[in-house]
Amino acid sequence: MKENLLLKYSEQLAVDIEKLCQDLSNAKGVSNTLFQIRKSSSSVFANVSEAQYPQSLADMLSKLI
Repeated sequence: MKENLLLKYSEQLAVDIEKLCQDLSNAKGVSNTLFQIRKSSSSVFANVSEAQYPQSLADMLSKLI
């Protein structure tokens, strides 16, 4: 099976952003911002993962676009 680079890179993005947020978590006044950044980066990975097994072409495109 061919390696899916989009899935690999989106997972690495989520991991890297999580590490960055952990490093920045001690800064004052950024807790809501860090929450939103974490949520956004994990959402990219989740959508790419879900698009691997779409119910239809329209379903896949709605998750990737």
